Amino acid sequence: MKILGITTKTVKSSELGVTGNSSQKLLNICKKFNATEYISTIGSKEYLDEELFKQANIPIIYYEYEHPTYKQKGKIFLEKMSILDLLFNEKNNSSKVF
Repeated sequence: MKILGITTKTVKSSELGVTGNSSQKLLNICKKFNATEYISTIGSKEYLDEELFKQANIPIIYYEYEHPTYKQKGKIFLEKMSILDLLFNEKNNSSKVF
């Protein structure tokens, strides 16, 4: 899949054969891919079990996302929409927004 020039392979977690709930499942996915760190939004700090990741020697890096603005239909800009909103509104210019 190539959207916005992104060529990273996507994989469904259900295809990985990992078990666990919540933080444990995320950690197991990280281990499956030999991750050396886990990047997440600051909002996940409320529910991630940081101690699990610490014990596995996989640091969590919290990223504070700054939403880009782009042309939308309507009078006010609505942030935190899906990538589809960007694609439908900016079309071929979508990759220039970032």
